[in-house]
Amino acid sequence: MSKKTLLLCLCIVATLVIGLGSTLAYLTDTDTKVNTFTVGNVDIMVDEEFEQNSPLAPGATVNKDAQIVNTGATPAWVWMTVAVPSNVAPYLQLNWADGVQPDNEAHNVIGDDGNEYTVYTVYVDEAPLDAGEETGKLLDSVTLSGAVDYQNGEFVVVENGVVTPIGEDLSELDVIVSGYAVQTEGFDTFGEAYNAYHAQWNDPTIPTDTVIPDVVVSDSDALAEAIENIEADTPVVIGLENGEYETNFKLPGGSDVTIVGDENTVLSGQIATTSSTNGTLTLKNLTYEVSDAIEDSTGISQTGKSAIAVWGNQNVVCENVTFEMSKKDSTAITTWWDTNEGTSVVLRDCTFNCNGQRPVRATGNVTIENCTFNDPYRYALQLTAKSSTAGLQDKAVVNFNGNTIVNGPNGKSFVYGIQLEGADYGCSDLIINGSNNTIVDGGADSAMYYCECGKVDHASVVCNTESALVHENP
Repeated sequence: MSKKTLLLCLCIVATLVIGLGSTLAYLTDTDTKVNTFTVGNVDIMVDEEFEQNSPLAPGATVNKDAQIVNTGATPAWVWMTVAVPSNVAPYLQLNWADGVQPDNEAHNVIGDDGNEYTVYTVYVDEAPLDAGEETGKLLDSVTLSGAVDYQNGEFVVVENGVVTPIGEDLSELDVIVSGYAVQTEGFDTFGEAYNAYHAQWNDPTIPTDTVIPDVVVSDSDALAEAIENIEADTPVVIGLENGEYETNFKLPGGSDVTIVGDENTVLSGQIATTSSTNGTLTLKNLTYEVSDAIEDSTGISQTGKSAIAVWGNQNVVCENVTFEMSKKDSTAITTWWDTNEGTSVVLRDCTFNCNGQRPVRATGNVTIENCTFNDPYRYALQLTAKSSTAGLQDKAVVNFNGNTIVNGPNGKSFVYGIQLEGADYGCSDLIINGSNNTIVDGGADSAMYYCECGKVDHASVVCNTESALVHENP
C-alpha cells in the first residue's frame, strides 16, 4: 500500500481524575469516550474539538484542540497528560498550543492494558483554575511521520531505504489525553497538590523525581525578586522558563532554594551562599556560564571569580548542570571558611567545559558522581584545608565515583582527578572514597589522586580509592 492511500484511524481516549473534598480521594476512568464524574466539590472535563476515528495519513496533521474546563463550584489545581504507545511515539508529533511545552521529559509507563506508553505532562501551575474557567488550548494537533508505510501486512518506517517494523497496529491508534484536578483546600501550591496525588496513588504517569516549582519566572528581574522574597526555613522551588538569566545575588542565611530549568535555560553571574546558618542551594537541568558577567559579592580572592561561592555552613547540589567556562582564572564552584558542620557540595550528572579553567575547589564535604570534566586547568577537584572553625566535623568526606576527566589543549599537559593542595594551605582531616573514574588523553604525568605534599597532614588523610595517592614529595 502506498503512502498516498494509507489512512489510519486515530482514537482519542479522555481520562478524568477528580478530587473528593478534603479527603483527597480520586476516581479514574479510561473508557474510549469522554466521561464526567462529580465527586465532592471538584469537577472538571477535558474539552476537545476532535472527531473520533479521524483518518490520519502519513505526513498529515489532524486537528485536536484539548483543554481542561473547571465545571465545578470551587477552584482546583489542574494538569494534563498525553500518552502515546511507545513504539509509535518517535513517529507521532504532538503539536502543542502556542506557548505550551511539556513540563517534564517524556517517560515510559506500562498501561492497564499491558502496553508501554510514552507520557508527556503539561502543568497548569501558575494559579488554580477557578470555577467555570478553562485553561485555554493546551494540545493543538498531531502529525504522523511521512516515513510511515504499510508493507507485507505490517506497519513500518522507511528511512534512507531501511525498512524498520514499528511493532504496533496503527489501524486504530489510541492517544490517551488525561485531565487531573485536585482541590485547592489544604494545598497552597500546585506542587503540594501534585505531590499529594502521587503519594496517595503512586501514579506511574508521574515521575517520582519531578520537581514542581512554587514560582515560575521568565527574566532576570523576576528571578531577583523571587530571591528577595525567600524566607528562612521555608523551602522554595523556582522554575525558570527558557532564556538567559543574570544571577549576581547572595542568598539569605538559612535559605533552602531549588532553581530548575531545562536544556535552554542559561545562568550567568555569581550566586553566593555564605551564611553560618545552615542552608542549601540546588540547581537542576540548566547551563551555567562562568563568564565575565560575574560580579563578586564575597570580597575575597578565593571566591571572587567563582560562579558559585560557598562559605560557612552551606550546601550546594547540582544535578544535570552544564558549566560553560570562559572567564580567565575562574572557578565554577568554590567553598571556603567552613563553620559548624562545614560546607558541602554534591554534583551528579554534570558537565564542566572548562577551557583551561578550574572546575571545583573545596574545603569541606564533596560528592561528585557521573560527571565529565573537559579540558580543566589541572584537576577536576582541588581540596584545601578543612577550616579549623568547622568544629562539628571531625573529618571532611569526599566521594568521587564514575567520573571522566578529559585532558585538553588549554590546561596543563597533565590532569588529576583530585589534587590535595599543599603549598599554601595544606590538607588535613580527610576521608577520600573513589571508584570507577577515568582519565582520557592524560599523559604520563597524570594521576587520578595527586598530593602536592608540602603542608598536607598525611597522617590525617585516609584514601579508599581505586588507585593510590601519588605524592609530589614521597
